Amino acid sequence: MRTIISLCILLFSSSQILAQENQAIDEWIKVLSYGVGNQSRETELTPSEVQARASQCFPAEFVKSTLLLSNDASCNDVPIMYDYREQVLLVSHRDKIHVAAPNMIKQIEFSDGDSKIKLINVSELGRSYGRKGFYEIILEDEENRLVRYRGIETIMPSYNATVDAGTKDTTYIEKKEFLIFNSQKGILIENFKSKTLEQFDSDVDELKRYVKNEKLKFKKEEDLKKLALYYWSL
Repeated sequence: MRTIISLCILLFSSSQILAQENQAIDEWIKVLSYGVGNQSRETELTPSEVQARASQCFPAEFVKSTLLLSNDASCNDVPIMYDYREQVLLVSHRDKIHVAAPNMIKQIEFSDGDSKIKLINVSELGRSYGRKGFYEIILEDEENRLVRYRGIETIMPSYNATVDAGTKDTTYIEKKEFLIFNSQKGILIENFKSKTLEQFDSDVDELKRYVKNEKLKFKKEEDLKKLALYYWSL
């Protein structure tokens, strides 16, 4: 009898905790939805609409995440996807998929296999250089960070009826940029090494020697990590 009573108390306590957590998430979603009208006319999506957006989302499916809000409150185990084309968050809760504004969130953390992924709001690193949404942290060391920025590049139709050549439809391709931040500024890594290295001001000559000696390729993420670590050590 005591065992049955204890089990009932445990189940009742668990249901109360779950109800409180759901209520808290309801309140957080209200906060996250604030301002989304400036970025999207939609406040909720259907599962099929989310599936159609998967190719422009990171992660490409809902993953339980920890959100750090702008008021430093924490939301745990919130299933999210980040739509980097529309620059909005998709939040799955209570059988609904909510569209939320990222400007209320400082940071997002989730697991991808054995890896821990951290997204940080672009506004947290000083000047956003016209970017919105989140950077993905590739490497960090105190106030220094190497980040990846995901966006969508729009390719307009180029069809020329006279020569019957070009494309008739607008196409969208994923665009990735890498930036190295220290406590003072962010440096965009470009395909042209010389153009990138000139941004390092007084360290440019030392970095040129390092890049040449190490035969670094700016299209390789591991090489960018080496460059960032060496730059931060100067």
